Amino acid sequence: MEKAEREKRIMEKVKLEEELDRFATETIRAQMLQYLKADRGYGDGELEMDPQFSVDGKPSSVDFIITVDGKRLMAVKCAPTALESRERHILAFCRVVEDCLIPMAVVTDGTEARILDTATGRLISGAMEGIPMRDGLDMSAFAFIRCPEERLEKEKRILCAYDAIGCPRQ
Repeated sequence: MEKAEREKRIMEKVKLEEELDRFATETIRAQMLQYLKADRGYGDGELEMDPQFSVDGKPSSVDFIITVDGKRLMAVKCAPTALESRERHILAFCRVVEDCLIPMAVVTDGTEARILDTATGRLISGAMEGIPMRDGLDMSAFAFIRCPEERLEKEKRILCAYDAIGCPRQ
């Protein structure tokens, strides 16, 4: 087989895999939207889909942000595989896109969720049920603090690196 033919087949396979990942991610997003509304009780006005941000002039986004009482509480990233590898991305996002931290960072495949405390990076829960219910939610339990200045530039670099390789959106 010629080099050009091999390269063509490789590119076709890569494009197919990217398309399958996009389809899987969209399916997970639909499942997650349903879960957040039906099982966790968040309303349409509290769910922001595909919010767009600019960090040092570069675009950044996640799948959902949940806002309660005018405060961004949680950012959610949907991914079909390797949830642990997406944790650092969602943490950096939650630490730099607002004036204060978005307290909870979530990465999910629609079945499993990794819920992280943004300030510490500590795993709060490894299950979907760890996402707090809207009903009875005590917003005073969450720290809406600024990312320390000495960490801010490092977090921006981490976020830009993930965004550059296409992790935010397949």
